[in-house]
Amino acid sequence: MWMLVLLSVLASGLLAGTVHVVSGPDHLVAIAPLSASDGRAGWRAGLWWGAG
Repeated sequence: MWMLVLLSVLASGLLAGTVHVVSGPDHLVAIAPLSASDGRAGWRAGLWWGAG
């Protein structure tokens, strides 16, 4: 049961975050130069941005 609750919380957070980013293009503009560099550095910047 707790696994279902955890998965629903994670899915809700992912959905809310996606809607938030898509509805505000300033978020995409802010991270685009950081993620456009090198492949690994881009992933790292995106992960840190998403986690923070």
